Amino acid sequence: MNTVPTSSNPDLETPRKRGKVGKFKTLSVSGGGARVISTICGGLLACEQFGTEFETIVALSGSFGPSASWQHGTRASVLATRAVETRFISLLHWETSVFAWLWATACRRVSERVFPESGIFGTEMLGEYFARLVPRWPKGLATASVTSLFNKRRLILYTDRGIYEQTDSGFELLISLDDMIAAGRSQIGEAARGTMGIPGFCTPTRLLTPKRDMLVFDGVFSSEGPYLIDAILHKGLFGCCRDEILVFNVTEEDSGWLTHVQDFLYWVICRECYIPSSPPGHKEELAIISPDVRGFSAVNFWVGEYEKLCALVRGYEATAKVLFDSEQITDEQYRHAQAIVSEFRALQKRTWWMKLVGLKKWRVKKLKELLASHGMYELG
Repeated sequence: MNTVPTSSNPDLETPRKRGKVGKFKTLSVSGGGARVISTICGGLLACEQFGTEFETIVALSGSFGPSASWQHGTRASVLATRAVETRFISLLHWETSVFAWLWATACRRVSERVFPESGIFGTEMLGEYFARLVPRWPKGLATASVTSLFNKRRLILYTDRGIYEQTDSGFELLISLDDMIAAGRSQIGEAARGTMGIPGFCTPTRLLTPKRDMLVFDGVFSSEGPYLIDAILHKGLFGCCRDEILVFNVTEEDSGWLTHVQDFLYWVICRECYIPSSPPGHKEELAIISPDVRGFSAVNFWVGEYEKLCALVRGYEATAKVLFDSEQITDEQYRHAQAIVSEFRALQKRTWWMKLVGLKKWRVKKLKELLASHGMYELG
C-alpha cells in the first residue's frame, strides 16, 4: 500500500529568511521528473543563499511542487532534502499494468495531440501531499495546465486570485480563489494534479467551474512553457517586462532510439510528422538558466539519491552563473558558489571507488554531509 511521505521533523518547517527583489521580478520555472526537480531545488538554494527574491513565481509541471513550497516560506535546504529523499513514485498509484506504462511511453507524442481521458497513474495522493505541505495558496504563485476545446488547445492559469482560461481576447476568470475556499476545495491540490498530469501517463483531473467542467493536463511536453511568457507579460495578470523575467528551464531528453519510436508511432497514428508547438521569438531578451541534465527519460521517477545530488549541485551552479552574469551577485558570492561546487566534485572523484565495492550509500552520505556543512541540506 502506498503512503504519502511527510516531514518527520517539524523543526525543519521554520520559515525561510526572505531576500530582496532585484532586477528579476518574476521567475518562470518548467520541467518535471525526479532529476529535474532536484535541479530546480539547487537553483532555489542559490537564490536563497544570495538573497534573491521574486514577486511572482510561475512554475509548470513537476517544478510546481518545490516552487509552491518555497513561495510559501519553506527553506530551500528542506526542499533539497525532500527532492533527494522522496520516492516520487510513492505519490502516484498504479491503475493499470507495466505493459500499459511501456505503451504510454512509446505513444507519448500521440498523447500530446489527442489528450487521452485515462492514464496509468492516479494523482489523488499527489494533490493531497502538496495540499498538506502548502495549506494556503501563496501570494505571487502561479501555475498552468492545458485543456482541449473543440480540438483547440487552451491554457488554464492558476493564480492567487483564481483560475483563468486563455481565450482569443485574453484571460477569462473561471472561478475565484475565494469561491474555491468557500466550497472547501484546495486550489493547491487541484493545481498540482492539473499541472503534473502528464497526458497518457496520468488520469486527467476534472476542473469544476461555474462556466463549464473540463479535463486538464500537463502541457510542458508540448512546449506550453513559452506560452506562459504571454501570461506573465499580460498587464491584467502580472504586467512584467521581458528583462524582469528569469527563466529556469530544465528538460531531460529521451534516448535516441526511444525518440525515433515515439516519432514513428506519431506518424502512424496521427498521419503527420511531429513538430513541437513552440512559438518563435520568446527567447529574445530573456535571461535563461538551462542546466544540462541528461538522463534516459524525462518521465523518470526512479532516479537514485546520488544522481539527484549531482543534479542539485548542477542547478545551483547554473543559477549562480546566471545571477553573476546579470550582476545580481558579487564576485565574492560567485567565488563562494564555485568553491562549493569544486569541493563537491572533488569529493565525487575521491570516492568514485566506493560504488565498485558496494559502498554507494556511504558515498551518498559523505556528499550529503558536505552540502549540509554549507547549509544546503538537512541531516536528520
